[in-house]
Amino acid sequence: MSTSVAREYALYLNENVQAVTFARADGERIEDEPLKTARADDAGRILLESTDNRITYSDFKFSGGKISDFSVEGRLLSGNLRSGIFIYNCFTYDDNCESDGSLDVQVLHAYIGAKGDMVVTYSVRIGSKYRSSVREDRASGGLPNHVLVDSAGREISASGAIETFAKGETRVNVVSFGPLRGGGTYTLDLRFRAGGSLREFEGIALGNFQG
Repeated sequence: MSTSVAREYALYLNENVQAVTFARADGERIEDEPLKTARADDAGRILLESTDNRITYSDFKFSGGKISDFSVEGRLLSGNLRSGIFIYNCFTYDDNCESDGSLDVQVLHAYIGAKGDMVVTYSVRIGSKYRSSVREDRASGGLPNHVLVDSAGREISASGAIETFAKGETRVNVVSFGPLRGGGTYTLDLRFRAGGSLREFEGIALGNFQG
C-alpha cells in the first residue's frame, strides 16, 4: 500500500515509462528527452536541469525519515496528484469484468503538472475473446476524443496521448489535457470504439485539485 503522495508520484512516473515502452514496441516514434543533471541551490532546493529547461523541486516534507510530499515548480504534489480514482468498470459480453469477454478500464493517476496540463494515466484490459477490436475514439483532429470537464462545466479536449493497448493484453495509456484555467473539481469521459459501437466511461470523478 502507498504511504505518501511522493510514493504515488513515483508510481505515476513509472506508468508513463510503461506507456512509452508499449508505444515504442508498436512502432511509435517518440523523442528522447535531453540528458538532465541534478544539483542543489543555495536555498536547499533541488534543480533538475537540461539543455531545454530547468525543473525546481522544493518544499520537502518528511515522514518516518522518508520524503512524503514536495513541490514541483511551486505546485505541491498533495494538491495536484490524485490516485486510486476509478478502480474498475467494464463492458462485457459474458456478465463478468476481468474476463476473456470484457473490456476493462482502470484510471490510475491524474496529475496537474508544472505547466498546468492535466495528465491522466489509465490501463485498458481487452479480453482475448472480446468480440471486436478496440481503439480510442478519435476526434476530427485525430486526437483521442476523451473529454475533461472542470468545475464550471467547461469541456477540455485531449491535447495529446499515446495509444498503447491491444486485444488480449493489459496496457497503460497516457492522455493529457490543457493547459487548464486553474484548480477545482474535474471529471473525465473516456471514449472507445469497439467495432462500430461507441463505448463510453462517463463522469469519472478525478477529485479536487489546487491547480
